[in-house]
Amino acid sequence: TAPDWAGTLEGPKYDDVGNEIVYTIVEVPIDNYDSEVVDNEDGSFTITNTNTETVEFDVDKVWVGPVGQSATIKLMNGQTEVDSVTLTAPDWAGTLEGPKYDDVGNEIVYTIVEVPIDNYDSEVVDNEDGSFTVTNKINQIVDIIVYKYWNDNGQQQPQVRIAIEPEERPDITFRLWIGDEEVDSITLSDGETVGTFTDKPLYDELGEKINYIVTEDSIPGYDPFIEGPYEDGNLYVYVTNTIKYFEVSYDANGGSGTMDDENNPYKYNSLVTVLANAFTRSNYNFTGWNTAANGSGTSYAAGNTFEMPAHDVTLYAQWSRRSSPPGPGPEIIDDPEPPLAELEKFDHFAYVIGYPE
Repeated sequence: TAPDWAGTLEGPKYDDVGNEIVYTIVEVPIDNYDSEVVDNEDGSFTITNTNTETVEFDVDKVWVGPVGQSATIKLMNGQTEVDSVTLTAPDWAGTLEGPKYDDVGNEIVYTIVEVPIDNYDSEVVDNEDGSFTVTNKINQIVDIIVYKYWNDNGQQQPQVRIAIEPEERPDITFRLWIGDEEVDSITLSDGETVGTFTDKPLYDELGEKINYIVTEDSIPGYDPFIEGPYEDGNLYVYVTNTIKYFEVSYDANGGSGTMDDENNPYKYNSLVTVLANAFTRSNYNFTGWNTAANGSGTSYAAGNTFEMPAHDVTLYAQWSRRSSPPGPGPEIIDDPEPPLAELEKFDHFAYVIGYPE
């Protein structure tokens, strides 16, 4: 017993027939201990009792994101692996076991670690009841690559993307959205046709795949057609801008007749030649065309040209009233407007041209 843990055994040297007895030393078994007896070869023995108690740790797995195929969990004593278990579906649970005490009898403090899994963060939580929960949360990062195409042939959705670049193209801004929140933007300049939103998480905090939306700031004269994102390792978006067509119309602006431009519709930025006037208006001279009915816009003469803007254009006939040729009697100006209702017909006539002398 303590404190010495020492004692002496005694027995006869010879047996009944005079032979020297060969003794053995054994220990009465003690629960949870292995016993080792060592002959010191000096008439003494040392008995070592080694504790054989073990501890077990139940481990379960939680996935935040797509479920993997397997996960390997290790029981570590410092840098030494003591045990391991591979968790698989459907249970995603297992047990680790190791000795309770080290070689000198101190209770071992274990740690639980997981063999790293690509694109996942690992978190080990001690549930303080002898069990652990290992949570794997996906952390996959992707690039979202935007390819830009220009379709100047006017087809809405060409079967073959057209990327023939003229000398100049406008700067183009693409915006990346998650729902109603803009999370990033990129601008392509000088005719660039590829842009990249870099290092974007593929999954949200709950492990749900993020639905990214790419939009393009409006470009005058073009309609955008956006395809994707398509996933193939990274995410890919294809944006085709198709040139728009617009109409040029002619307005009599008080005159009569009809005019149609057989070249309608005109491609954006194409050259428009202004037509000769075919309208008529009694006692008026045609003086040209203007983009505003009251003449406050841009004026054009027949044969002038302009580049088709990114909207329909109406050209209004401009008129100048002309007088009747001079002759005897009062000068009469043809006024197409109806007489004032408040005046008698004769009084109105006199009011306009005066009484004869």
